[in-house]
Amino acid sequence: MELKEAKGIFFIAVAAASLLVASPALSRIFTSPRAEYFTEFWLLDQNRGTSNYPFNISRAHDYAVLLGIANRLGSLAYYMVEVKFRNWTMPAPDPLGKNPSQTTPLLDIRIFLEDYGNGELSITFSLDYEIDSAEQRASFHNITLNGRVFDLNDQIASWDPIRKDFYANLYFELWIYNSTLDDFEYHNRSVGLRLNMTDL
Repeated sequence: MELKEAKGIFFIAVAAASLLVASPALSRIFTSPRAEYFTEFWLLDQNRGTSNYPFNISRAHDYAVLLGIANRLGSLAYYMVEVKFRNWTMPAPDPLGKNPSQTTPLLDIRIFLEDYGNGELSITFSLDYEIDSAEQRASFHNITLNGRVFDLNDQIASWDPIRKDFYANLYFELWIYNSTLDDFEYHNRSVGLRLNMTDL
């Protein structure tokens, strides 16, 4: 083998080795840009499914659900979930206007997630209420969320003759920290449970 051929093979081997060493950095340069940046927010039943959500609620019985959050925003994000409770006359979140409900939150849960990070939040709850059959209404005394008791100030749910239930809604709004505002702002995502009181 001539010296000229040996030099050529040597330079090819060095170039190939250089590309292998530099490939992680090059992959960042040549990777196509992300098309979308978003957050996923979901609610699962206690079996990590969607077929067994709590609905018919007995007084002082414990129920459980799982909230999931996935960060696809391209950077670290600081999230807050506000837990709220309402009867059918109280305001719900407005997805079209991108406004949260004006109902006072009972509890907030905060979590940091890196880009492509997923988080899961376990929520347990029970309701203390009383049904007045003569007046056809349910009065909510308090709710226990993750072991903490919150007063519901005897909110009323009237009997719904169409749906045939005493309707209430436990729901969860997703907020995200905005460093410019130095505060959380509503992230236009909410999930919730429709609940029917069954202790007659």
